Amino acid sequence: AKKTGALKLVYLSLITAKKNLLLLLEWLQHAPPGVRLDVYGPIKDQPYWNACDRLIQSNPDRFQYKGDVPPDQVQSIFQQYDAFAFLTKGENFGHALYECLSAGRPILTSRFTPWNDLTTKGAGWNVELEDKQAFLALLDRLLRQDATDFHHYNQAAHQLASDYYRDEVNANAYVNLFAS
Repeated sequence: AKKTGALKLVYLSLITAKKNLLLLLEWLQHAPPGVRLDVYGPIKDQPYWNACDRLIQSNPDRFQYKGDVPPDQVQSIFQQYDAFAFLTKGENFGHALYECLSAGRPILTSRFTPWNDLTTKGAGWNVELEDKQAFLALLDRLLRQDATDFHHYNQAAHQLASDYYRDEVNANAYVNLFAS
């Protein structure tokens, strides 16, 4: 359950420049106290990781690297956190984003994914990668919410994933009907 005055964020993805972990870490250094980030994922770009790791090591009370995650544990990892922070520079689909939504957790992501209008849908927030102040203001607002206030984001996140799955299954059934 989300606690007032605490915000447990997770990053769970490949560690590459495209996924933009370094920007997330840089911005989170300036977040209000009570915001924490745990990082999961395989290191695919060692020089990029070295820059990320320096920030993680210099902020051990705020950041922690937890290693890679087997695919069958991804949803249970997401369920341990309040939200998924993923300021990616671009995704065609964003499987980790879908996994998080299906686990009933909201996402904070860029607008460079197919998962947009998150605020309107109540399933998360699309962040402008050029607006650190707006991101920090959002974190401050989320930090002050309690479990009751935050619960509707969890429900809406799960609903968005369910709607996507239902629509995708129906679209595939329709295509298969006329493909035979």
